[in-house]
Amino acid sequence: MPSPTVFRSAAAAPGDRGLLLGRAFPDQIRRTWRFYNELFATAGAARQDVTKWGEEALEHISALAPDLAAEIDGIARGSGLPPHQIAALNARTEILGRLGQQHPECSTVVHTPGDGGPPVTTQTWDWHDGMRDNWFVWTVEHPDGRVVRTLTEYGIVGKIGVNSRGLGLHFNILGHRSDQSPEHHGPWLPVHVLARLVLDRCATLDEAKALAMGTPVAASSALTLCDYEEGRARAATVEVSPAGPALIQPGDDGYLLHTNHFLAPNLSPGETIGTQDPDTYHRFEALQKRTRPLDAPDRGALLQALTVHLAEGAALCCHAAPSAPLGQRWETLATVSLDVTTGHLSVHPGGPCTARPIRPGATPVQGGSVHPDLTQGPGADLFHGWPS
Repeated sequence: MPSPTVFRSAAAAPGDRGLLLGRAFPDQIRRTWRFYNELFATAGAARQDVTKWGEEALEHISALAPDLAAEIDGIARGSGLPPHQIAALNARTEILGRLGQQHPECSTVVHTPGDGGPPVTTQTWDWHDGMRDNWFVWTVEHPDGRVVRTLTEYGIVGKIGVNSRGLGLHFNILGHRSDQSPEHHGPWLPVHVLARLVLDRCATLDEAKALAMGTPVAASSALTLCDYEEGRARAATVEVSPAGPALIQPGDDGYLLHTNHFLAPNLSPGETIGTQDPDTYHRFEALQKRTRPLDAPDRGALLQALTVHLAEGAALCCHAAPSAPLGQRWETLATVSLDVTTGHLSVHPGGPCTARPIRPGATPVQGGSVHPDLTQGPGADLFHGWPS
């Protein structure tokens, strides 16, 4: 399986950073746009509606995250697409949610050891198989020395990631009845933009919780956050929705699990994904069962916990049915772990069933496919394989 592309953006102004990304990957960004434009149409969106929603999204991003609005504008200029189309990519969750098209995807497990060790984390990213080759790992260097590493789709500013200040973020889409409301009072951020903003601005779990819970959104997601401060692993999930946020803490066993339904009692009555497809509940129960005997898991143990297929009762590791129509071909596109102590990602392209731990003492393959004329910063941006 080929390694993901790793793109390093050296310190630059946001608009210039976006411009360079757009120039580096115009074909991939346009291909991402074509896929989502077709998906929007399949879900029932008219072309003029997508244009209007993209313009609205860009207006709201400009109000709440002007640096990321400038980055989006730069991506548009570099790729030759109109800014509203890049904004619509970044608001793809909001557009699909407005159309009632949230889908089950992603399973996250974080363990906070009680022995003073750092958090151990892994998640699957399940999405449409048409996006199998349309994602990459982006290293963003800020002029003040901050570094953000995120796995994201071409044209979208962020998703799963970690920063050099010790904060990690896992990402699960949720669905709530309020996602389908056409009216939102005041500016809001697309959830993918919010994820990147948290990684850009926050250094600690407390800062990240405050920003995520204090930012209005127009679609629902779970942002699972973790850090390692003064010899203590910490984690929390912020469930965001247009109806408001909620906070989920790890259990007494140190585990914080999430799939694609609300866990908060004040938000679960508005649940939509679970009512459409109970697999999110089956996956959550499977994670509970498979992590229960693991008192001190490493990343290899969490990888094994996620290696469960639909035929076994829960699609923690998902494989697409080739005969399914567009919009229903789900696949685990990547399996991701975060190391908040080094600020790096471990990424396996594909599901946990195809990832294999690297034997103890072996040197992991570093880098992946690094874009020409760009060099990586210190350390590996990803491991192609899975450190044990």
